[in-house]
Amino acid sequence: MVVQANRLTVTGRLRTQSNTPDTLTLYGRVKTLDLSIPAGAVGHRAYVITHSAVAEYALAGYNVSARSTSTAVSGSLQVLGQVRAPNAQVYITSTANGGGGGITATYGPLTVTEASQAHTPEGWETQLSVSDTTEADHEPFQELLAEKVPWERERQYWADPEHAAEKARQDALDERERNKLPCKDRKKLKFDKRSYLVDQLVQDCLAELPFPVVVTASPPFPGCRFYAETDRPYNGERTGTLGVTYSTLRKKPLEVMNDIWGRVGWTHKFRGGVCFIGPPQALLEPDSVAPALGVTLGELTQESVSYISEGAHEFKDVVGQVGGSFDLPRWITPKLATIRYEKPPLPPGDEEKKKADDPNGWFETVKDGVLKGEDSTYRADGKTLQSIRKWEVEKKGGRVIREQEETAGLVPVSGGFALVTDEAGDYKAITERWATQGRKFTTHSYGHPLWTGSETGSRTQVYTYMPFLDHGDFDAVILTEDTATTHTWNDYGYPERTATTSRKFSGTQQTETDLNGDGASDVFIDTLIYEHEEAVETWLPLGGGEWLHRLALYHRKYIPQFGDGAEIEDTIDAPVFEVTSEITDQGPQRAQKDGDDCPEDEEEPTYFTYDIRLEGGRVYTGGRGDEVEVDLPWCETVPPLAFEYLYGAKLARKELSYTALVPLKIPEAGGDWEFSATGEPGAVSCTVKLEEKLPKEA
Repeated sequence: MVVQANRLTVTGRLRTQSNTPDTLTLYGRVKTLDLSIPAGAVGHRAYVITHSAVAEYALAGYNVSARSTSTAVSGSLQVLGQVRAPNAQVYITSTANGGGGGITATYGPLTVTEASQAHTPEGWETQLSVSDTTEADHEPFQELLAEKVPWERERQYWADPEHAAEKARQDALDERERNKLPCKDRKKLKFDKRSYLVDQLVQDCLAELPFPVVVTASPPFPGCRFYAETDRPYNGERTGTLGVTYSTLRKKPLEVMNDIWGRVGWTHKFRGGVCFIGPPQALLEPDSVAPALGVTLGELTQESVSYISEGAHEFKDVVGQVGGSFDLPRWITPKLATIRYEKPPLPPGDEEKKKADDPNGWFETVKDGVLKGEDSTYRADGKTLQSIRKWEVEKKGGRVIREQEETAGLVPVSGGFALVTDEAGDYKAITERWATQGRKFTTHSYGHPLWTGSETGSRTQVYTYMPFLDHGDFDAVILTEDTATTHTWNDYGYPERTATTSRKFSGTQQTETDLNGDGASDVFIDTLIYEHEEAVETWLPLGGGEWLHRLALYHRKYIPQFGDGAEIEDTIDAPVFEVTSEITDQGPQRAQKDGDDCPEDEEEPTYFTYDIRLEGGRVYTGGRGDEVEVDLPWCETVPPLAFEYLYGAKLARKELSYTALVPLKIPEAGGDWEFSATGEPGAVSCTVKLEEKLPKEA
């Protein structure tokens, strides 16, 4: 800066809208202001006041104002003559030379937002409204964030129908591998242990901003995390702290900051083209007020003072104001993380006790083996054995592949009684005898390479005792039911086709038979009648959660005949063929995944859980506003520094107003403050109102 007679030449750099720096020469007016200093007066000296701001313009005056609650500085410029608004960001530099040295304050960068012209007795004057538009200028470049949280990004990716099908297939492959592990290890693999530090996520988002960022304090949530697992405690157990997640999708970086750090009072402000982020600054010590404004105490003149306290000791000024801001809530209640607890499981019932005492209980968890058993029933006297049922179940690879049972018991003899010989060779009459009453065989097959937990086919054959066939010389059981089912699953676990074929005994009818071969019917015999049914069920996805469900049914009755050693069918009624179809949003049941039969997976429903939201205790602020709650679901305890900024609000303090005839710096600390600077050639006036700590002796 070079001062010449009635002229000031300043060489500096103006930042244009294209952010390309240009070196320009600024011109301003210089006047000498002589101030007489009364004897004993403090804070008044003789100054030479100079101002510079707009290239090639004569500056007639300026005004700059700022508040602690505002994100940007604003003001106005008065320029002599009819001029066009500069197409560049400008700085206002005000310098007071004289007395004990030079005092300089610079305000900017500022952008002209409005211009108007007026004719005065001294000539034309142009009024320029200016503001720090750093945030607005970069608004087009503050792009909406892509998802930064890995598991949220995956969820959004898999939400696409095609990707969802891909994931279903991959999950099936993963489950097949998981099924090879012991049950106790399968559950652990299902748990997603990923997490993201809360403060780190905010900082990663702020790194995307297109302008400089300064964080003025330590982040408020050290050690707190977001978790991928939110349906149960993030420790993988049934009880513990429930994790919470967060999504940055379609949010701007400062929106993320305000949503997370802003919950404990953090804000952002633009000063000098830099974004400052942090909590409200602590109250100033009385001795630090002048340095914070860039001057010495001699340059400040105190205009007024009012006292504020937390209420226990009320200080009043001449106006009668009593402490506590109505903008600050009197109490703040932090709402913290949610803890899941559980009640004991139900005591075992009769069936569970019986199962626990069963020496064969091992069969439920064994992969390969055969389990056999026998059940007996007695008549009312408790002594006569009525029947015995023997059963057998075989497992292979953890799947049941074969079941069979056979029941034998007392049946009436043909004709009502029969003569038999006892051990002594004597004849005796009997009315019932021991015979086979029924048999049942079932087989299961599992053939799908991915969905190995679901059947691809099964067959059940039932043999039933028929009294009219019992002549005492063989087991009068015949095949009364034969059902076979096949299942076709797609790679995504949904059924495509289920086909069932069944042959069931339905009764008998009297048929004339020529036993002598003379062409005449000699006797009537009971002929067996069967019902044959075929059913085919298909499912077709239509999209949008809808399915086409189709069922085709074929039914007929027939009498089996035999010729040349082979069975042929003689249909006795007209076949029936039915087809029904519907569109439904109730889709089919998906295939069973590997490991779904793991007993440990079945323990969870037997426990009764409940959730309780933690509270961090009410925080007294010293304010007079309504009580508020602060939602901090990612914190188990209130972080030590989360509400540190409220400490100053609870102190007994004073609010002071200062004026100065020199340019002051815009303060950053002091709690709630207001600032205004006005200048014209040869003179400057600044006012600032801010809060200070009350001296201990007060």
